[in-house]
Amino acid sequence: MKKSNALYFWFSMLFIVLTLFGCSKDDSTEASSDLKSNNGTDAETQLVTHELGEIEVPKNPERVVVLGLEDMMLSLEAPILATASTKGQYLHDELIDYDAEIIETTGMSYSFEAILAQEPDLILVDASHAGTDDVYERLTDIAPTLAFDREDWETSIQKIAEIFEKEDKAYQIIENFNTKLAEAKEQIIDQVGENKTVAFIRPSQKNVQVLFPGFAYTRVLYDNHLGLEAGPLIQELQKQEDDDAWGIVMSLEKLPYLEADYLFVTAGMSLGNEEDNEQAWAMLEELTEDTLWQSIPAVKSGHVYTVSSRHWMLNGPIADSRKIDDVLHALTNQ
Repeated sequence: MKKSNALYFWFSMLFIVLTLFGCSKDDSTEASSDLKSNNGTDAETQLVTHELGEIEVPKNPERVVVLGLEDMMLSLEAPILATASTKGQYLHDELIDYDAEIIETTGMSYSFEAILAQEPDLILVDASHAGTDDVYERLTDIAPTLAFDREDWETSIQKIAEIFEKEDKAYQIIENFNTKLAEAKEQIIDQVGENKTVAFIRPSQKNVQVLFPGFAYTRVLYDNHLGLEAGPLIQELQKQEDDDAWGIVMSLEKLPYLEADYLFVTAGMSLGNEEDNEQAWAMLEELTEDTLWQSIPAVKSGHVYTVSSRHWMLNGPIADSRKIDDVLHALTNQ
């Protein structure tokens, strides 16, 4: 082979190699880009601050397991793949109609195996549950997990709404709730007058829980939200406790001193099973035959109203709206 031909040959081979290398590099870059897109990058994830820290979660998540925050998620019409619930809980039927998979759960004992089987890309959990017994750590082993405060649902629903790009929906939910609260207050005052007192209790066989105005579950009833004030005994008991105390447990013997114009009573647990709650209501029925119960001022005046613990012992726009309905119906017969 002549020298000139040899040089031409080697230059040609070098050109071909460089060309193939360039194509391979471009293909590799494109494949790498596709891989990042599929697995999530800054463009497809978002850093979210929640009650237990901050974490990267997918944008527009669809496979969402919800544990204790169903009220807000249903209100937002956000995706719910699966949730922990059992028959009798106040949103159980609504969740079934929403096509959410029900992970049978009583109380706060989550089935981590059942949650894992759902293959979620996001888990939302009530902060009060997540902060106990390594629950949050076990959930994050399954999928990115966000914990929000159910008791302060007005704040939490706005944070959740941002994840699902439903900020306008959250704003409207809060506005509608506040409007309903204000209208109910006006109707109640028109019907029963101002400065009426109220008490909320949950009796058991041996004692009774007296719930304070600062308690998240019953605050809608007190502090003039609906035109009602805490009765004198509750005010006195509250002074003896911390400002953030949920209430106090007192003996049944003190029931006759529970002065209030109106008395709201519940029995059982919000997350209990149906059998346990039926027993709690049966116990309450027996208590109403006791002379101690019949000595309560509100009982004497016929102003005692029973309400379901299913929604009264939880918070959320749906639960709190139903509480308003209960009080409005009791005091105005609407």
